[in-house]
Amino acid sequence: MRAYAAGFLAIFAVGCTAASPEPSAPRAPIEHVTLRFPGGFDQIALEGDRIFSPHMEVARYDDEYRGHAFRKAVSLRARDLLIEGIVGSDHTELYIQKFDDGFSVRGLYGGHLGHLRVRADRLEGQLGGRAFQLQRSLSDPRVYRSQAGPMALSAPPAIVAGHIGAGPTELTLPASFEALSTERQAMLLTLFLGR
Repeated sequence: MRAYAAGFLAIFAVGCTAASPEPSAPRAPIEHVTLRFPGGFDQIALEGDRIFSPHMEVARYDDEYRGHAFRKAVSLRARDLLIEGIVGSDHTELYIQKFDDGFSVRGLYGGHLGHLRVRADRLEGQLGGRAFQLQRSLSDPRVYRSQAGPMALSAPPAIVAGHIGAGPTELTLPASFEALSTERQAMLLTLFLGR
């Protein structure tokens, strides 16, 4: 009986050891991209390969991005200086051009023509229904802001381009933004700014 009990306890101990969970890998820190504009505030969170907010849930699988953004299904691929796929039910085909101090994206996003330039000193252009003309902050290189009043256009097009009311516009990027590949930077800004 003692041998039986000892054997049972040995098997139980081995079973408990094998069933104990492995220590989980540390989670990626959560960072944010924030846009403040007159009468509004938008923010998305970045956690590893996940981009999310109340209006967005997109996951990255190698060079593919799938999910939804601002009530539209997203299925995009970013590689070889090209972002292509579907946003909503519309075609997306954006060409990326690299510069020594930044990049630009140009083409169709969700069926609408757009162009966005991100340079060392500015972020400007138009994607979807929004237009931007922002200068990089001298005190914080992660921040781009309008210099003379608001510079983000959310619609309608009858409003003078670049103005939606009184007050400044400010885009804040995460600390890790510059470490991302050009394709990932372009995809992140396109998903967030292109509506």
